[in-house]
Amino acid sequence: MGVAAATAGTGLLSAADAPDPTHVPAAPLRAAPDAVAALIHPRPKLLLLDFDGVLAAYARAARIAHLAAHCGCDCERVRQVLFASGLETAYDSGDIATADYLQRLGEGLGAHVSAADWIAARVAGSRGDPGAIERVLALADRIDIGVLTNNGALMAQAIPQIVPALFPLLHGRVLCSGALGGRKPQAEVYRRALDHFGIAPRHALFIDDLFVNVRGARAIGLPAETASGARALRRALARHGLT
Repeated sequence: MGVAAATAGTGLLSAADAPDPTHVPAAPLRAAPDAVAALIHPRPKLLLLDFDGVLAAYARAARIAHLAAHCGCDCERVRQVLFASGLETAYDSGDIATADYLQRLGEGLGAHVSAADWIAARVAGSRGDPGAIERVLALADRIDIGVLTNNGALMAQAIPQIVPALFPLLHGRVLCSGALGGRKPQAEVYRRALDHFGIAPRHALFIDDLFVNVRGARAIGLPAETASGARALRRALARHGLT
């Protein structure tokens, strides 16, 4: 009697049916997380980027030191007049005009501070991120790009000096919160920014280094990601099909 016949009806495996101990089943194919995310998120038509922490590093201490040297005062006085007093926040929110802001700043520091002086100090405290800039330039022919930053209106004049490689690409496309009458994460700031570009929230992607601002964007239906630095920016873009 053959082996097959002897084992028939017994529930036992014949030698021919036994699994090959040398065979290792292939692992199921799994798509990379970024590839899966790109299938879920439609590719945006507008990439809206924060500035400080995304396209450039900002060192407040260096900015303060530059202003202190210009005005002939100590750094602590600059901190008090510019930040502790709420002057900077008021300017970033659009509560005071540029001329009034500079006048109050100069009076507090005991020296005249012109727009050029302010810009020079801001540039001294900022450094463009080469990797992030390179990534943005690589996307420039495929998607509209803009900047939305929590800063007063003068920052629009400082940014071209901080990231000159992104100009003229960003000419007319840098939006400062002060000029929009508020600050992120206020919903109206995002809406006014999108109105400027003439695009619906669902067709844009916003990237910021602070989650509170990302959450504010998502609250109005604007897809948003948190990223700081070139590597994180690349991953965030890939999740939306921007590679």
